[in-house]
Amino acid sequence: MSNLYKLRRRIRSTRNVSQVTKAMQAVSAAKLGRVRQMLEESRPYRHWTRHILQELSRHSQAIRGSHPLLIHPAPVERALVIVISADRGLCGTYIQAVIHQATHCVGKGVAVDYLSVGKKGTSTLALLNEHVIASFDIPRALPSYRLARQAAVMAMDEFTGGTYQEVYVAYTHFRNLLIHEAKCERLLPLHLPTEAEIEEKGGLPFSFEPSPEQLLAAFLPRALEMKVYSHLVESIASEHSARMVAMENATRNADEMVQELTLAFNKARQRRITREILDIAGGAEGLNNREKRP
Repeated sequence: MSNLYKLRRRIRSTRNVSQVTKAMQAVSAAKLGRVRQMLEESRPYRHWTRHILQELSRHSQAIRGSHPLLIHPAPVERALVIVISADRGLCGTYIQAVIHQATHCVGKGVAVDYLSVGKKGTSTLALLNEHVIASFDIPRALPSYRLARQAAVMAMDEFTGGTYQEVYVAYTHFRNLLIHEAKCERLLPLHLPTEAEIEEKGGLPFSFEPSPEQLLAAFLPRALEMKVYSHLVESIASEHSARMVAMENATRNADEMVQELTLAFNKARQRRITREILDIAGGAEGLNNREKRP
């Protein structure tokens, strides 16, 4: 009887887990749809940002060695890595992959500090005894440009102030529902296209007012903010995609476990019924034999 009671409790608790994981899968699917829409809407802006930067670079070659966001200090002694992770777990290996990229993207011999976007990344870096200079929470609703701007401005201030000679960002590139790849790329100093790259891609018929040099100086921080924002949107889309897949697998495993437990419960109940029938039959046979005695 106790075995049947335990099996019944396990079946009930496993079904509850299945309902929770199914609900989390549905929530992640809904959020992923909204974030993917934001990703699609931001792509034209990112596309024209790159082209405007390319054309401004064509007309302002003199600024390459003078703007603080373009100067590459030497030697590189200290670097900052912006880590975009998540505020919640239950999303498979998503967080571990981006932390691995963040902790291995800077070469040896360079001291590294971290700026964490997401509670899970902050806690994981703390467990690894890494130095986190600041941390930001990710909004529950949708990706925020304000958050990306805060992280970008802090990184620019630290870079131009001379604290760090390089700034990187570790994020997750969203390809599709099943494929998302953790990456780490250099943010600062910014890379402007070379003459060969400009000639290969071709110019755009733009005219600038006031001068290209003034526009480029004002445009570079906005381009960096947009880059951080696009990485934030891609990371959040990847997070919801990873959680949706993880919860789908968890739901399927829970349903399979319910089936196995139900089968074990039915077998145990059948054995108990068989034992009871045998006990009744044995008792009846004993009574009949007793009555037949002289």
